[in-house]
Amino acid sequence: MATPTHLSKGLTLRQVLCTGPIVMLLAGCVSMAPAEQTPNIVSDIPDTFPSEVDGKPYKPAAWWNAFEDPVLDGLVTDALKNNLDIAEAAARLEQVTAQARITRASLLPSVSAGISASQSSSPLAGSAFGDLGAGAINRIENETYSPSLSAAYELDLFGRARNDYAAARQDAVASAYDLQSVQLSAAAQAISAYFDIVDTRRQIELTVLISDVLNDRAERTDEQFRRGLSDSFELFQIRQELRSAQASLPQFESALADTENRLAVLIGTYPQPLRQRLSQSLTPGWCLNRCPPVCRLICCPSAPMLRQIGPGWMPHG
Repeated sequence: MATPTHLSKGLTLRQVLCTGPIVMLLAGCVSMAPAEQTPNIVSDIPDTFPSEVDGKPYKPAAWWNAFEDPVLDGLVTDALKNNLDIAEAAARLEQVTAQARITRASLLPSVSAGISASQSSSPLAGSAFGDLGAGAINRIENETYSPSLSAAYELDLFGRARNDYAAARQDAVASAYDLQSVQLSAAAQAISAYFDIVDTRRQIELTVLISDVLNDRAERTDEQFRRGLSDSFELFQIRQELRSAQASLPQFESALADTENRLAVLIGTYPQPLRQRLSQSLTPGWCLNRCPPVCRLICCPSAPMLRQIGPGWMPHG
């Protein structure tokens, strides 16, 4: 009587060895991390912002060129080139970019290779092969070379490596925008400090001229008071205005020195070379053309112009 043959439903060892690596490889491509929750959009914001303009690196729009002042243009250029805050932001961008590349390496297999070599030399006498050679061979020399090759791959089951790389990449993008923000801030601070210096210098010149005019008027009023043509109250009032104008002069000079030092730090230079550059500053032509009465007085003050402003603006003789 023939014995019935039963087919086994289990997996053989060969099938397990063949399917095991395939299952592990597929498991590495599957992420068990929770799905990201996208917040609701409250306004229309573009998905990305351009980091380059016409294929060139980002540079702030040179809107300050409208002032047509070459000294101002040079100061802003130096600020964008030598400012320490910009250098710090640029170094931070390089750091986070390199860190993103390092983090991305964890997503790829790692392969290592090596080779080792050894050499040995031992005397033939006293060894098991001492009788060989009959004195023709005295030593046994041996050279051994051992190459090695290994590969490893970490299965990203829970998405840790991918999430780390995504976070590092976003840090790099944020650092790039931080660098642009620092560039804009440095340019704006340099421009603001430059116009503060120009304004303070004009105020000092104007204060000196006002003091000269008041001093001249005080001498005339004193002469009139001696002749009985003016009262003491008018003489006291003019002298009071003269003392007030003279007292404001040191304040303007101190503010000017502070602003020059601040601008020198912004552009990475010393105050003395900066003062020599600022002595060549030009007044924007648009100011003189658009507002002649005020801008001409501030930029190019003179005693005749002070008298032409009007009787209600300041006392004059």
